[in-house]
Amino acid sequence: MAFDISTHTPTESAKNRAEQAGLDIEQLRKDEPIQYAILNAVACLDVDNPLKDAVAMSLHQKFADHQFFDLPISQTRTRLLCFPALIKEELKSLESLLYKLSDADAMKAHHAFFRVVNDQKGEHREFALPIAQVNWQEDFDVMVGPFATQELAEEWGKETIGPAQNAAYDTIPLNGLWFCDVFEGNF
Repeated sequence: MAFDISTHTPTESAKNRAEQAGLDIEQLRKDEPIQYAILNAVACLDVDNPLKDAVAMSLHQKFADHQFFDLPISQTRTRLLCFPALIKEELKSLESLLYKLSDADAMKAHHAFFRVVNDQKGEHREFALPIAQVNWQEDFDVMVGPFATQELAEEWGKETIGPAQNAAYDTIPLNGLWFCDVFEGNF
C-alpha cells in the first residue's frame, strides 16, 4: 500500500463498522492494513461492469497512491471505493479523466457516458452504458436509448415514463443521438 496509514484518522463510520464486527480498528491498522483501508474507503464512482476494467486501469494509473476496492451494487454495476478519499482537486482530476475516457472512440461506439449526479441520494459519479428501450425494466438512474431524434426520445418517454412508475425523464443528447435519462420522480 503506497499510502502511509499510520497518520490516517479513521472515519466515524469505519469505527462503527469495526465495532459492530467486533474488530479493533487500531489493531487492524497495525496487523491488517488492507482491511483497515477497506473499512475507511469511500464511494468514488459507480461503473457498469463491462466498463470496469478500462476505468480501473485508468484510475490505478492516475491515482497510484490510492487503493480502489470493488463493491457490487447490482448484477450490472459496481461501486468503486477509494482509500484514502479523494480530495477536492483529485475529484476534479477524476472527473476530467473520466470525461476524456468517455470521449474515446471505443467508448463512443457503445455510447458510454460519464456524469456527476446530484439527487436525493446526494452527489455521486457514474460511468455507464445506456439501456436499449426494449430492455428497460422500470429501472431508475439509467439512460435509455439511443434514439435518432429528440422527438423519438420524447415520444418514448411520454408513452413509457410517468407517475405509474413514480419516475420522470429528461432527454439528453450524446454523440449525435438522443437518450432518456430516467430517474425517480416525486409525484
